[in-house]
Amino acid sequence: MDELQSAEETAFVVDEVSNIIKEAIEGTIGGNAYLHSKVNQWTTTVVEQILSHLTKLGKPFKYVVTCVIMQKMVLDFTLQTLASGTMPLMEPAL
Repeated sequence: MDELQSAEETAFVVDEVSNIIKEAIEGTIGGNAYLHSKVNQWTTTVVEQILSHLTKLGKPFKYVVTCVIMQKMVLDFTLQTLASGTMPLMEPAL
């Protein structure tokens, strides 16, 4: 019984950690548009919140949290192709 309880206490629960990450991001950034002047603040807040919640789980782990916030640029080559009548050389990576 003690071994089962010990295994549960030390198990890494991916779903639980994923929820912590999602909540930190949504709570910090939410539906805000990308604003370069806020990126450092957002990054710091997200990392601190995730580490705080992971520590509160009381698991015997050490955590490393990395956060990168980038502006997503969407290019529409279809419209450019139709307008110019030529094919683009490279499709954007999405």
